[in-house]
Formats: sequence, C-alpha cells, structure tokens
Amino acid sequence: MSRFRLWAGLLPGLAVILVAFLLYVLPTADPAPQSPDRTTLFMWTGANNFLPEDSLLFQTKLAFAQRQNIIPYESGIHDTTDLRRFLRATRRAGIERTWIEIGPDDGTTVEEFATNPAARQSTLERFRALAQM
Repeated sequence: MSRFRLWAGLLPGLAVILVAFLLYVLPTADPAPQSPDRTTLFMWTGANNFLPEDSLLFQTKLAFAQRQNIIPYESGIHDTTDLRRFLRATRRAGIERTWIEIGPDDGTTVEEFATNPAARQSTLERFRALAQM
C-alpha cells in the first residue's frame, strides 16, 4: 500500500512538471507573421547629423535594427551624398527597407509647408531627385 501512495503522490507532480517543461521547450509560433495590421517599427539612426558612417554606435544601431526587423530611418537628408552614405551603410548591414524623411527647405515654416502647395514644390523636386538614386 505504501508504494501506491508514493506513486499517487508523485504522478500529479510529475505531470505538472512535464506539462510545464513542454510549454517552455516547444517553440511558439508568431501569432500573425504577415498580418496586415502588424505594427511596423522604425528607428531613427542619426547618421546624417551626428554619427560618422564608420562609427561603432551607428553600426551597432544598424545591426540591432537588422536583428529585430526594425526599419531604420534618417531625417534631414538634403543631398545625394548623404542619401548614398545612408543607403550604402544599411545595405552593408543587410537591411533592404529604409525610410528617409525630408522636411521643408530652409526659410519655409512648417505651417507654410503644410498649407501652401507652392511652398512644397522645391522640396518635392528635391525628393524626386533623391528618389531617382
């Protein structure tokens, strides 16, 4: 009778441990890997304004973005040299998707840029020239 009590006491405990182990070890699937409502993450790199291309901090940011599937973006790109530099660095890091942000030309306020189509014209032309790269 004592062996029966021993096993009766151990079996529920072993079952709980086995279930916990299987839940921990078995891989969990991404709930919706290609779901259209999935949030896309962007990360500002600061390369144009603060970091040289060979900076360890810049390279670390790009490596982190690549590992975490984050799209790096850059703001304030005004010429093709800056854009080439940013795109070259991201491609070297194995990142295919990037985002650039350009704002109004110098002397144009944000309000003018938002409300006056003529104020946006030169910025749009600059953006189209950059996009041809």
